[in-house]
Amino acid sequence: MRKHLSLIIGAAVTLVAALIGAAATLYAAGVGDGSDSARTALASSPPAPSSVQTSPTVETLDIDDCVLGRWEVVSESFSWDLKVGKASFAASGAVYTFAPDGSGFKDYSTIKDVDVIMSGKEFTIHFSGASHFTWESSVRVGIIYVHREDDSDAAMVVYDSDGNQVDTGRTWVPEETMHVTCDVQRLTLNEKTLSRLT
Repeated sequence: MRKHLSLIIGAAVTLVAALIGAAATLYAAGVGDGSDSARTALASSPPAPSSVQTSPTVETLDIDDCVLGRWEVVSESFSWDLKVGKASFAASGAVYTFAPDGSGFKDYSTIKDVDVIMSGKEFTIHFSGASHFTWESSVRVGIIYVHREDDSDAAMVVYDSDGNQVDTGRTWVPEETMHVTCDVQRLTLNEKTLSRLT
């Protein structure tokens, strides 16, 4: 009888010890109905990762950042009343430079010579010099304000088919508000289309 009683007591002690050990393990892990340990564990958990942020590219830059650099005019229109008649023509090759300090200039000397017909005769128009200006932009709305500077030596000369100079005149970047679109390689200034050089 004593032997059986000892076995029963021993089993009970083992069971109690096992229950106490399990309870201690659960408490240490913070498992329970709203225990402080559980709340602390949740509070210290790392936050869920946010959406991936991509690095800005030229396509996402503000207008005043995008236009910085040198741009070559693909095509632009001119219209002048000359001694030998009215000349309306398209030209290419002028180079605009937009500097970070708000200064800029248009190099007319890089414009390719243009052949035009006026009063039934053929003439060639040649450009030279540069026109300086200052500029500012209205960020992200696609507008650049150009302010004319007086230090312009840009000029045009008209030659007849025999190479004789028949007219000459100065030209410059006008004071104007230009609607702009800009990406990595392409810039539009009103009706002008330009490609990036640098």
